[in-house]
Amino acid sequence: MTSDERSGAGDVALAGATFYLGESESVAAGTDEKGEVLTVAHSSHDMADPRRVGAERTPLEVVASPPASGSRLNIPRILLIGLDVLAVALAWFFSWLAPWTTWPDLGVTRRYVAVIVLSSAATWFLMFLFDLYKSRVSSVRSAELAAISRVCMIVAPSILFIDLLATTTLHLSADVTAGVFLFVFLIVGRSIFDGWIRSARAQGRYCRSVVLVGGGPGTSDLMDMLADHVEAGYRVKGVVADRMVGATVENWLGEPADVLEIMRSAGANGAFVVVDELNPMDRAGVVESLTEAGHHVHLTMGIAGISSQRMQLAPVVHEPLLYVDRPSLKQWQLVAKRALDIVLALVGLLVALPFLLVSAAIIKLEDRGPVFFRQSRVGFGGDSFKLWKLRTMAPDAEARLHEVQSQNLRSGPLLKVAKDPRVTRIGHLLRFTSIDELPQLLNVLRGEMSLVGPRPALPHEVESFDEELRERCAIDAKTPPAPCERLQ
Repeated sequence: MTSDERSGAGDVALAGATFYLGESESVAAGTDEKGEVLTVAHSSHDMADPRRVGAERTPLEVVASPPASGSRLNIPRILLIGLDVLAVALAWFFSWLAPWTTWPDLGVTRRYVAVIVLSSAATWFLMFLFDLYKSRVSSVRSAELAAISRVCMIVAPSILFIDLLATTTLHLSADVTAGVFLFVFLIVGRSIFDGWIRSARAQGRYCRSVVLVGGGPGTSDLMDMLADHVEAGYRVKGVVADRMVGATVENWLGEPADVLEIMRSAGANGAFVVVDELNPMDRAGVVESLTEAGHHVHLTMGIAGISSQRMQLAPVVHEPLLYVDRPSLKQWQLVAKRALDIVLALVGLLVALPFLLVSAAIIKLEDRGPVFFRQSRVGFGGDSFKLWKLRTMAPDAEARLHEVQSQNLRSGPLLKVAKDPRVTRIGHLLRFTSIDELPQLLNVLRGEMSLVGPRPALPHEVESFDEELRERCAIDAKTPPAPCERLQ
């Protein structure tokens, strides 16, 4: 998601190691005043290489692509709402199909339709209420899952209550089944959307043009991160810094005092502010002026590597401070988390079974190769296990690894290739919809993985990990990490 409607209220939300300020989001994020979508054309020696502020960089080339039909429609938001509407419809349809459910007789059907309509309306109202169509929620997987869980926990008992009022008879099996399917289909729909928006952003569509306010090493690291993760949807237009610092920055745009004029000139509508690199006199002024103008503002505090799940706002004498919890879970939390993993994995496998059977048949027919792909991964505590996926690459993909190593979009040991020639035709579709990862629910049932956390790494990747990466993936851990740090 790249844009949301403006509102007058301000907000501060924690996202990773950054603050997001401003509930206001412009309708045409990533566009200029004429509605043209601005993307960044990267060359082989663009902003991602070399990677230090002060090193020689080729200036970013801004390319204007024609607006879609001259409109300012928020296509990602419309698509996301459509997927949620479909999820609600499918939940009730599968509840009706399920052989174990008991539906009302014909005389009560009309009143039960009112139950469906009212509960569906309540679902969409809660989705908007919990900001599930705002980018600061929908683009953060853990925040999105938490919000969807809250919606479903409210909707499920509401269905029972509305049913009892409308029909005077409780259709428990149908109501509960609809509630379970609602949660599953909302998650599946959001996963499909996530795959689509990441792919679109990697191609330069639906991206937000931003400036970085700082000028020191933290700004350089932030620029590297955004360059490595193009699928995040941020395109850096340049750096705003003090004049003395700006003299050493190739794509310096101006000083913090002129940030609003710089934003207009650069066609940006978002800013990442590196707080500890700004003059104390400039910090509050820059943030306030940006938020009042309706721009998106992220504050990075220079504490990368600490899970956002461990941090919470804890103001002291009106000063916004962060409180950091210990990186561990209580015993009851571990038991509850494991129970949730098992229940959701079982439900997910049940719902995914038809998709898995159809996908397996197509994979087999395409090249007669194996249906599943098993690969050694390193899990919690450094233990190795076999990860299961539907095969999306040619059978000899591992032997052809050398063909794509030069196309790696990331620095370091982790491999990410934009257009991997080893991927099969059906493989592209399976990856786009994330159906290829559904067999990993078996790993979750076996306790080798968890539903939330970083992906388990390959053994040769682990050998190249620095201390920070090993700690993040809990490879040397003696106690279970926080939920967001478990392997997925």
